[in-house]
Amino acid sequence: MKGLFVINSLEGGGAEKVFVTLMSLIKSDKAKSYEFDVVILDNFEEAYELPTNINVHRLGNSYGKTGQLVKFLILVWKLKPEFIFSFLFRSNHFNAIASILFKYKCILSERSNTNGRIQGRFQKIKKKIVKVIFSKADAIVVVSNGVGNCLINDYQIEPKKIKYLNNPYNIDELITRSNEPSRVSNSNRYIIAIGRLVKTKGFADLIMAFSKSKVTYDLKILGQGPELESLKDMAIKYGVMERVEFCGFQENPGTFIKNAEFFVLSSYLEGFPNAVVESMALSKPILASNCTDGPKEILGLDRDIPKSKVIHAKYGLIYSPGDLDGLTAGLDQYFESEKLVHYYSNMSLLRAKDFSREIFYSKFTEILKEVNENR
Repeated sequence: MKGLFVINSLEGGGAEKVFVTLMSLIKSDKAKSYEFDVVILDNFEEAYELPTNINVHRLGNSYGKTGQLVKFLILVWKLKPEFIFSFLFRSNHFNAIASILFKYKCILSERSNTNGRIQGRFQKIKKKIVKVIFSKADAIVVVSNGVGNCLINDYQIEPKKIKYLNNPYNIDELITRSNEPSRVSNSNRYIIAIGRLVKTKGFADLIMAFSKSKVTYDLKILGQGPELESLKDMAIKYGVMERVEFCGFQENPGTFIKNAEFFVLSSYLEGFPNAVVESMALSKPILASNCTDGPKEILGLDRDIPKSKVIHAKYGLIYSPGDLDGLTAGLDQYFESEKLVHYYSNMSLLRAKDFSREIFYSKFTEILKEVNENR
């Protein structure tokens, strides 16, 4: 068989990182029953490097999105693939259109909650477009149960089309890289949070809860984004600016995670939060919001969360997003109980092993085989 793997770019981000990991695993798989090429739509500086000796088609964006689509259709016509697997919305869009014309197996990958991406004006029209695009797929690979449920319940996608595939992690590599020279600025004990500095990450909640909590450690926030100045102002307002450090984007966050007391996810929206599993791989206890997708299944939550409470799930502490009292309670519980920290440190590493690259690739291979056998 001939296959194509398509993505918008490799300029950075979780989806791009997973894409490159997948290409590496496929390239090293001597038993695979297909040949493949990679298609990159945009001509942007690439943060991730593909394995050598892969045929890569870079379409470029000099003629706009319409010209790019035409180039893509011509390429598909020339290569005549039997399946195309795409990452991210525009690539999925192109894939769905081409599949109508050329009748190959169309596999889309949805990396985050679909409703969370559809904001602003013309939401009804945007949702109809998305519904049409996803309805054309032979399979839709999603990173979490929440992402799949959104497509089934809100976009009427047939459940049998939804395939679940969590993100992959190289645990040994994460541990090794965490031992590289650290860029941590001081030796004070600290807790850590990681993510783009945007409102949906809930860092404002974290700073407020941190200021109310009993925690005497520092708080380090890794990431960059448009909310930086607003968050700094909030830290000043709540009297914790001297204990909150905004560390910017870090190419190797593991060196920061390694020495943290515990990790906090305060998001309102996720697909499958990589930073949570990466922290678990480094044996860090997790305090996470039960946001739209990901944390509930990662941490093994099996019950409702009462208001103003934090729940002891199987693999970590979890509270309702936006619940400042619940978030504060979680911070306090880890701060006050070394026994709790030790317990969830062990449970974190145990859970992280469920998301190894080997398990990921085995599931990917099963999905690809199932889709292509259903001809």
